[in-house]
Amino acid sequence: MSVILTEKAPPPGPYSQGLLFQPGEMLFIAGNLGVDPAHPGKPIEGTVGDRVKRAMKNIEGVLEAAGMSLRDLAAVTMYLSNHPRDIDAVNKAYVSCFPEGAILPTRTCIGVAILPYGSDVEITSAANYRLTGSQEEKTTSSLSSETSLNAVVELQ
Repeated sequence: MSVILTEKAPPPGPYSQGLLFQPGEMLFIAGNLGVDPAHPGKPIEGTVGDRVKRAMKNIEGVLEAAGMSLRDLAAVTMYLSNHPRDIDAVNKAYVSCFPEGAILPTRTCIGVAILPYGSDVEITSAANYRLTGSQEEKTTSSLSSETSLNAVVELQ
């Protein structure tokens, strides 16, 4: 198992940003709010759609740190503090995060009473490498070409 840590997502609290099992296979990503990594603890201003896009950008940062992309997402769980009011705007913003015609991951959307820092949306996800080329080659080449602070820590 490897711990994924990147500056492209808010710093973690008492949890890991991502855990990669069998490097090159499954990545589980912690819940992300619509928070700018430079200002953790405060959701960005704007609409719920803006915060969905920011949360997805944070998820994308963790994916990139693991040598993956949004197209590798297999499952997404969204938590909304005002599900009935926000679901249409959330769906529109969420779909805009993916290239047109992309295969979208499975998704569950759950209404909740409250989220951290007064946020109106939190998104968790899991990813799996698409079967294109050698898993080992993809992992090695993408992890060795990182330019920002990204950490992959192998755990025994």
